[in-house]
Amino acid sequence: MSGIGGGALNAVLLANFTKGAELDAANRMEQFWVDATHNKLYKDWLGGVARGLFFEGGLYNSAPMEDFLKKEFVDVTMERSLDLGIVNVLDGSYQDFSDKNVTQGDNLIDAMFASTAIPGFFPPAEVLGTSWFDGSAVWDLDIFSGVNRCVE
Repeated sequence: MSGIGGGALNAVLLANFTKGAELDAANRMEQFWVDATHNKLYKDWLGGVARGLFFEGGLYNSAPMEDFLKKEFVDVTMERSLDLGIVNVLDGSYQDFSDKNVTQGDNLIDAMFASTAIPGFFPPAEVLGTSWFDGSAVWDLDIFSGVNRCVE
């Protein structure tokens, strides 16, 4: 499973299920997105979008998204190969987070939260020791990671 941005969340949801459990995975994914539509995943900054634009690094505060992800992904396990793409804000490098270097729990949640940090709209995610944006800042679609994992 491979994903960038919202696709990274889908990839984690799918990777949580073994082969043959695709219907269960689809049902879980559908429930996740229904839950997402019923939760406020971002909020205005105190001072509005002007504060976000000039002082916070993004128009809206994405802290509610992080809380939502922690609640929704508390019991995730890795049943399939996984690759999430995020971009280091400081040097512009694309970073793959895979089942090989992402641990279940906070490390995985941090990588997923970084994958939702849309440049300009949200501030960089301050996780995993630096600042991150979602992987689409470099790649719209990272097919290379998926293909390389299949080759392995």
